[in-house]
Amino acid sequence: MIQRIRNSQFVKNTALLLSGNVIGQLISILASILLTRLYSPNDFAVLAYFLTITGIISVIAGGRYELAIMLPKENVKANALYLISIIFTVTFTFLVTLLCFLFGEKFALIFNVKELIQFLYLIPLSIFLIGIYQASNFYSNRLSKYKLMAGTLVTRSIFTSSSNVIIGWLKLFPGGLILGTILGQFVAAVFLTLGCFKEFLKELPTKEDVFLSMIEYKDFPLKNGFSIFFNLLANQLPILLIGYLFQNNDIVGYYALVLRVLNLPLMTVGKSVSQVFYQQTNQVEKISHANLFIKTSKALFIVILIPSLLLLFAGPSLFGFVFGDVWEVSGYYAQIFILFYVLRFIFSPQSTLLISSGRLKTELIFNVSFFIFQILSVIIGYYMGSCEYSFIFMSFTGFLHFLILGRILLKSSIQLDNEKIN
Repeated sequence: MIQRIRNSQFVKNTALLLSGNVIGQLISILASILLTRLYSPNDFAVLAYFLTITGIISVIAGGRYELAIMLPKENVKANALYLISIIFTVTFTFLVTLLCFLFGEKFALIFNVKELIQFLYLIPLSIFLIGIYQASNFYSNRLSKYKLMAGTLVTRSIFTSSSNVIIGWLKLFPGGLILGTILGQFVAAVFLTLGCFKEFLKELPTKEDVFLSMIEYKDFPLKNGFSIFFNLLANQLPILLIGYLFQNNDIVGYYALVLRVLNLPLMTVGKSVSQVFYQQTNQVEKISHANLFIKTSKALFIVILIPSLLLLFAGPSLFGFVFGDVWEVSGYYAQIFILFYVLRFIFSPQSTLLISSGRLKTELIFNVSFFIFQILSVIIGYYMGSCEYSFIFMSFTGFLHFLILGRILLKSSIQLDNEKIN
C-alpha cells in the first residue's frame, strides 16, 4: 500500500508542487510576523483594496483561454491557446490603463480609499503580470513542469516578502506592501514564461490555428469567464463593500489578515492539489475520477482538521501571539469563518471537475448564487449594525454553498467515469 502511494504519479507531482507552495507560504508567514509590526491595519486595508481590484479584473484578462490549454491532444492547438491568452492579456491591459486614467480617481473616492489614488496606475501593470503568469502557469502544468512551477512560487515569495520588509523597515516610501507585491509578480511572470518559451517555439501556431482554437473553445470566455468573474466578485467585492458601508479601514485591515491566514492552506496544499488534479483528470486515461475525488477529499480533510480546530478554539490568542496584540480582533473573525473555509479547502481544488465534465453552466449558476449571497450577507449585517453579523452570514451561506458543491463534484466525477465506459 505504502509502495503504491510512493509510486503514484499524482502523489509525486503533488508533493513536488506542494514543496514549492509550502516553502513560499512559509516565507510569507515569517514575513507577516514582521509586516504586522511594520505596517498598520490601514496599510493592509489599502493592499487589500489593490489586490481586490486587480484580482477581480485579472481573472478575465486572458479571456479564460488559459484554462483550456490543458484540454487539446495536439500540442499546436495548446500553443495557439497559450498565444491567445497572451494576446487577450495585452489587449485587456491597454483597456484597463485607459479606464484608470479616466475613472480611477473617482472610483477610489467613491469607496473612500484616498490612499489608493497614488497607486492606481500600478493596477494595469499588475493585471498584465498576473495574466502572463496565469497563461504560463497552465502551459507549464500541461507540460508537467512541476519543478519550474515550484521554483517560481518560492522565488516570487522571496522577492515579495523581502521587499515588503525592507521598504517597511527603512520607511523608504508609502505603499511598500503594494510595491513588493508588484515586484514578486514581475519575477514570477518572467521566470515562468522563459521556462515555457523553448517548448512553445517547437510548434508555432499559424493564424488559422489561432482563429480555429478561439472558436472551438469560445465557451471559456463566454461561460467560464462570467462564472469565474462572479466567483472572484464573491470573494473580493465584500472587501470594498465592507470598507464603503462601515467606513472603517481598520475593519478591512483585520479582515484582510483573516483572508491571508485562512487562504494559506488553499494557496499551498489546495493549489498544488488543484493543478495536479486537473492535469490527471484530463491527461491520464486509466483513472477513476470518482475514486480520485473521494480519496482527495478524505486526504484534504485530514490535512485541515488540526489547524482548523486550533483556530476554532484559540483563534484570538494565536493571532495575538503571532502578529501582535492589536490583531486579536482578526482571531475572532477567523473563528467565525473557519468552518466555511474547511469545506472550501476540501472542494475548491477539485472544482475543475466541472470543466472536465462540461458543466460550465452549473459552475456559472453556483458562482452567481455564491456572489449574490455573499453580497447580501454584508448588506444585511450592515443594516443590523455590525460587521460581525456580516461575517456570520457570509460564513453560513458560504458553508452551505460549498456543501452543495461537494455533492455536485461527486456527481461530475461519476459522470466522467460513465462516459469513459460508454
